[in-house]
Amino acid sequence: MSTIKFRYRLDKTAKIITFTTLGIIASAIVGGTSMSGGSGSITGTLLGAFVIQTLTSGLEFLDVPFYYKFIVQGAVIVIAVYIDIKRKEIAARRNS
Repeated sequence: MSTIKFRYRLDKTAKIITFTTLGIIASAIVGGTSMSGGSGSITGTLLGAFVIQTLTSGLEFLDVPFYYKFIVQGAVIVIAVYIDIKRKEIAARRNS
C-alpha cells in the first residue's frame, strides 16, 4: 500500500515540476524575452509571469484537465514566439 501511495506522490510531483518548468519558460517568453537571445527585462518577465499565472488560475477555476493546461501554455509560447519573429522582421524592414 505504501508503494502505491509513494508512486502516486512521485507522479504528482513530476507533473508539478514539469508544469512549473513550462510556466517559467512561458513567463519569460510572454514577458518579451527573445528566443534568439539578447533582449528581455525583469519587468517584462514579471508581467509574463502574471499573465501565465492568471491563465493557469483561470484554467484551474474552470476545472480543465491537467494535460489541456500544457496545450494552452504551449500555444501561448508559440504565439509569443511568432509575435517576436514578426516584430523583428518589421524592425529589420524599418532599418533597411
